[in-house]
Amino acid sequence: MIRKRNFKLNWKYALGEVLLIFIGITSAIWFQNWNEERKDKIKVNSYLATIANNLSSDSLEISRFIQVSVEKTAAGEKYIQAVRVKKPSLEALMAGLTQLEEEYLTLNSNGFESLKASGFLSNIQGGQIEKALFDYYSYYEEIHEDESSMNQFIEAQELEFVKSAATTEFMIMVTDIYTNKREAVLNRQEQQILALVYDHPSLISVNLRAGFIDSSYRELMEMGNKLKSLINERLKR
Repeated sequence: MIRKRNFKLNWKYALGEVLLIFIGITSAIWFQNWNEERKDKIKVNSYLATIANNLSSDSLEISRFIQVSVEKTAAGEKYIQAVRVKKPSLEALMAGLTQLEEEYLTLNSNGFESLKASGFLSNIQGGQIEKALFDYYSYYEEIHEDESSMNQFIEAQELEFVKSAATTEFMIMVTDIYTNKREAVLNRQEQQILALVYDHPSLISVNLRAGFIDSSYRELMEMGNKLKSLINERLKR
């Protein structure tokens, strides 16, 4: 007698095999995706950690510029007050001349540039960190443009002062005072030389603009602190 095969049992067995294969493949794909996401997260966090370090050094530089801005503002007010009361002094004039110094804030954007070049920027797209990143570095570019405009103005006023006010006698007097470290007590002739240059329009116009970027530096500092806080929160997860 020929024994018939149990097709019902074979069908269940085959289905079980298919399910096992499906589960195995799905698990492998899930694990592979999870592992890739984990590695991408590690790489992104590495770039963000570099940016956080950059922000720490940026903070020191911005603080220095804020301090310089405060000092220049005070010096400018001292000079303008001397001009208003028509009491020229070498000390007030030298305070006014500090406005002719040109400086540009330079931040370290290596981490941000590396993140953009890596292609991993899309991993934080639409999040708070991405917005804070672009807010910070975009505002830095705006400040740089303001600094360029201000420094071009300073260069023009400095040239005008040197051409029309900084006489040979004045330069000799100032050099003598600072080289010999003598007290800035001027004799009659030196007072006359000082009176000819202390209220020059080029110096007045520059000093009236003293510290005009100060509020921008402070706002940039706040943006940097916020960005660093967001990055540190992500790195702790």
